[in-house]
Amino acid sequence: MFTLHTQNRLWTGGYGLLILLIVACGVLLLRSPKLAVVDAQTEEGNAPAPTLVTRLRWIFLAAVPSGLLIAVTAHIST
Repeated sequence: MFTLHTQNRLWTGGYGLLILLIVACGVLLLRSPKLAVVDAQTEEGNAPAPTLVTRLRWIFLAAVPSGLLIAVTAHIST
């Protein structure tokens, strides 16, 4: 496929592109209108707090992809 040097350059370029895209997202976020943020905060203030069941469901749903990633990584590495 590719030599080790070529793979190094591709990964370095990919990480450089990732950093540029993250910076671009930050710049776009800073330039976004402040009105939308204020409206979202006032709507959240009026919303009721999530129930314990809802919080536990979200914790469980967040743990599923993490568990799958660990399982696949362990399977591949063994």
